[in-house]
Amino acid sequence: MHPIQLQETRRAFYGAAGQMLILLRDDLSELPEEEAISKLDSMIIQVEAFWMNQIKPNQKK
Repeated sequence: MHPIQLQETRRAFYGAAGQMLILLRDDLSELPEEEAISKLDSMIIQVEAFWMNQIKPNQKK
């Protein structure tokens, strides 16, 4: 991997991870437990759907 590509990949990963931590700390922690669990489950489903869509085109090769 080219050094610039590696640098940008790391920035994207840590940027997204940081945003998730802030979301958990500032937003989900303020919700009632049932609602927070529901929203977290929804985010997990969205991430799973994203990755399944990323895999589908590659399975046809």
